[in-house]
Amino acid sequence: MPLSTSLALLFAALPGPNGAPPLIAEHFPSGPMNAVVPGQVLVKFRPSFTERLMARHESPRARTLSAANALPAESDIVPGGTVRSRIGKTGWTLWQVPTTTDVKTLARQLQGRPEVLTAQPVNRIYPLLVDPNDPDWNVYEDSEELIFSFEGDIEPFRRLWHLFDTNSPAAWAVWPNTYYTAATKPADPPLIAVIDTGCDMDHPDFRNAGGISTDTANGGQLDKSLSTRFELGEEVGGSPEDLNGHGTHVAGIALAAGNSGSFNGHGTLGVGYPCKGMILRVFDDEGIGSDADAAAAIYYAVEHGADVINISLGTTNFSQLFQDACTYAFQSGALVVAAGNENGSGGGDLGPIYPAACSGVLAVSANGENGVPATQTYSGIGSYIDIAAPGGDVLLDQNPLNPAYKIQFVWSTASRNPNTSLHNNPVLFPPYNLNYAYLAGTSMATPAVSGAAGLYYGKNNLDQRSGWGNLRTYRSLEMSAASVMGAPRGSWEPYQGYGCLDAESLLLDFNARGATVGGVEGIVYYNGTALANVTVRAQKAGSLIKYQTSTRPDGGYRFEMLPPGVYKVTAIPFGAAKTKTATVKAGSDQTGVDFWGGIYTGDETTPLVGRFDWLSSTATGFSVRHWAYDPETGIDRMSFRIGTAVGGTNVLADTEVLPESNVATFTGLTIPTFHVFQARYVNGGDQVTTMTRAVNPVVEDAYVRDGTYVNTNFGAAGSVAVRNTSAGYNRRGYLKIDTSSIPGAIKNVKIRFAAARWATTIANNVVEFVPTGTGWNQSTLTWNNAPAANGPAVASINITGPAMATNWYEVDVTSYVQSERAAGRPVVSLMLRSPVATDGMELFARENSTMPPRVTVTAQS
Repeated sequence: MPLSTSLALLFAALPGPNGAPPLIAEHFPSGPMNAVVPGQVLVKFRPSFTERLMARHESPRARTLSAANALPAESDIVPGGTVRSRIGKTGWTLWQVPTTTDVKTLARQLQGRPEVLTAQPVNRIYPLLVDPNDPDWNVYEDSEELIFSFEGDIEPFRRLWHLFDTNSPAAWAVWPNTYYTAATKPADPPLIAVIDTGCDMDHPDFRNAGGISTDTANGGQLDKSLSTRFELGEEVGGSPEDLNGHGTHVAGIALAAGNSGSFNGHGTLGVGYPCKGMILRVFDDEGIGSDADAAAAIYYAVEHGADVINISLGTTNFSQLFQDACTYAFQSGALVVAAGNENGSGGGDLGPIYPAACSGVLAVSANGENGVPATQTYSGIGSYIDIAAPGGDVLLDQNPLNPAYKIQFVWSTASRNPNTSLHNNPVLFPPYNLNYAYLAGTSMATPAVSGAAGLYYGKNNLDQRSGWGNLRTYRSLEMSAASVMGAPRGSWEPYQGYGCLDAESLLLDFNARGATVGGVEGIVYYNGTALANVTVRAQKAGSLIKYQTSTRPDGGYRFEMLPPGVYKVTAIPFGAAKTKTATVKAGSDQTGVDFWGGIYTGDETTPLVGRFDWLSSTATGFSVRHWAYDPETGIDRMSFRIGTAVGGTNVLADTEVLPESNVATFTGLTIPTFHVFQARYVNGGDQVTTMTRAVNPVVEDAYVRDGTYVNTNFGAAGSVAVRNTSAGYNRRGYLKIDTSSIPGAIKNVKIRFAAARWATTIANNVVEFVPTGTGWNQSTLTWNNAPAANGPAVASINITGPAMATNWYEVDVTSYVQSERAAGRPVVSLMLRSPVATDGMELFARENSTMPPRVTVTAQS
């Protein structure tokens, strides 16, 4: 049904001023938000099965190769069904079935098929809207349409009150401490995706001062090249223009340009004005959308680099598709911020709404002025709520001697399209058709949090690929939130989670409540199905105290009031215990602590390593920047070890590493020159990816000399000499590298060596590393039997510095070693020669006990 039919009035008749007719203040969503889309069903297979299914569906030739595909017919998989699309790159598929089909019953039946991992109806989603030099910066509202009291004792409110209640101006003074123009806006600021009804893509308040367009390419706030539309679970392209009005308002709260001047006498600015936006429309022209479309938009946002994803919509039906999409986003490094439940018939315990209640998502409830929860009016509470922000409220005093009201909603951009659903809504004041409007709801609270998250990303140089930057931002948003409800010890409570958004404290990483406890949250699966009433226990390292909770009907769980420390968290579905390690920090949750119990075959890939950079190494310690993730089942455990051989632990035993920072530093070790470091990443399906960094000696090295030394072997010398000069004085070096003991795919190979030049008469003393045959032996190699070059140089370096001054040098021979290893030749040989006249150079050989050459090989298996 059209969006407008799902909305109902909250206040049918408030007394108007001076005996005027009753004032209809706003309309709020009320009633259930759990409808399903007829004629459609979602089915999840293993990704490899889905790839074959879609290949057969999309190719007429492939459809004739059913035997080769070994797939049942589509109608045999889903009775009467036709596959329509694949959701992202996952195993989820959207199917068309007869509109008379009971899709809930069909989904239950499909779960019994051997190739089906899970199935569910397609759920309607609802915009969570409570209907009711920037010129509006200093405007105060005192209109009797918004504020009324017979005794005149209600104070006016500031039009942009939501910015001041969140301390946004003070936050902007911390970062970026400037208002950008089109000329000064950074080229690659944090990217906020807004998944909604679309946006008025050319609204002037998305254009920075001096810009000629709202597009980021021409001085604007919106990246039009990334913005798009979704239907039937896939991207369909086209401009995501807003035909409803909700999305434009949401986008402005997060992204409207700052200090950009006036538009028809008005102007606002977004909490995250230093960021840029990606607009993803998931509602059709009739205002109808589904979890299939919204989930497809989440996958798209992640794949196109979104740092923060704002979702001001939802369904009260649990959606495994939503949870899978949010897991994908959280694991991939994006922060998902979603609106909590609401109802115009009154707030309170309305039950969960999705995706806000999904594991790994930051769920937002709404406040009125001064952080007071809007729960009497519309905002929901619950165990899934994490933080609150201004969403607007109505204050009523029905005293017959002094009736009063104050309608304080959130001011933001409005779509200028006269055909927008909200344009002709008679109950909005001021009317929606003034290019700006007051609206209220958890929808309005959510983009304020998303904008603040974008500020945090920008100030701390974070992005989606930083490595747990989203978890860091998630924690800081909770830790810095201001307390209104007064939860003991700065802990969590169900009205506002950890408190009200305080953007200034956020950018200062300030523990605003002086919190001394924190929490852990996640979801529990068994055989791939989220499970209710599962016991979950937590025990702090070194403590005998055990904390216990159980999962909700949707499989989610929460621990609150835990003292800070490292905990072993154990879930016990059907007696099959599984344990993970979680870090509790004061004032925040470790979110996304998910358990995959039993058997799950839907994750067909090992964990992905997003980055692995060796930062430093000494004889007593090392520092590495790393990040691994698994978009299907998450990372269960990460550990480091060091030995003198592959798999060895005699230098550092297996030591678990926690996802609190992308830089891990170890000290107090005794690390030999030659050693093997391994990082192991295990996902929820117990699949392992290992990163190996081996520092090995060269296998053999020697040099040869012409003239009277053509038959002389120098393999026992302590150096490898290289010189290009007159006959009888030329020298060439040789060395061998062996990677046969290194498991996996080679990522890089570097040779590090100490060297000096003999004199300084020639400026450039170049050493080339040239492939040769491997059929030589260090103890018998001479000028006369040395192998010739097998091609051009694969690396070169210039030996510099004073005469006989030793320096360390490094050359990268990755490409050559990779190609040789791919051809089945793990042992490679390199000739060291100089292509031009040189003074002569000396490289320390493997026989040198203090500075031998070393080969560093990094591989992934």
